[in-house]
Amino acid sequence: MAQYNENELNELAHGALVAVEGLVAFAHAKGLVDAFDEAYVRNGLIDLLGFDSPLEDAPKPAALPDTATSLLKPITDYACAKGIIDDDSGSRDLFETRVMGIITPSPAEVRARFNSIYAAEGAKAATDWFYNMCCACDYIRVDRVAKNIRYFSDSPCGELEITINLSKPEKDPKEIAKLKNAPSVGYPRCMLCIENPGYAGRANFPARQNHRIIPVTINNSDWFFQYSPYVYYNEHCIVFNSKHTPMKIERATFGKLL
Repeated sequence: MAQYNENELNELAHGALVAVEGLVAFAHAKGLVDAFDEAYVRNGLIDLLGFDSPLEDAPKPAALPDTATSLLKPITDYACAKGIIDDDSGSRDLFETRVMGIITPSPAEVRARFNSIYAAEGAKAATDWFYNMCCACDYIRVDRVAKNIRYFSDSPCGELEITINLSKPEKDPKEIAKLKNAPSVGYPRCMLCIENPGYAGRANFPARQNHRIIPVTINNSDWFFQYSPYVYYNEHCIVFNSKHTPMKIERATFGKLL
């Protein structure tokens, strides 16, 4: 851990507390947090950082960013400086997801809001709301996906798109060493199952505190709908079975597709 003097720590602490207020305002503006719940969310954030109280007379943000990325950095910088987490990209990712989990509506709230919009305005409005919420709570890594490089070229079969995926950061040697020593854990059973929402993550498995899923019925069986955190195409979504079953082509496969 890098060494900081008292003035440097105080500056980092002040920056983190200002960012906390910005994040609360961001969450309210994006519809993630009700005005009556701002104190509850703020208390969760300052507790995570080890503060006893929020910043008094904190300046109101002049303008809120489109995503939470810029607000998360000073919060995570302080966590690294205080030794709350290790200062590497993997630890930062886990911590930032934990922070965003505090301001993400609960699974029950998300399901209720989705179903309410679906009933009143239809499927498009409901999935639009769900997609925008997943972006706002930083589950869909909008800033990182924007780094991807895309090439387009005409071909005999139509326009061809080639994508270079830069959204997932490279791991440094220290993180690779962590992965080598990471214990084997069979939970969650995979990255696409009902056990993921709320999971804290570990060195070799992503955190999912800000992950939400929507139950759907397909071919008279229970499935779940989610978006991909690293979208490879517009509104890249996934539907997964409630049970782990072998993949095979059978009559039911075509029933589920239809």
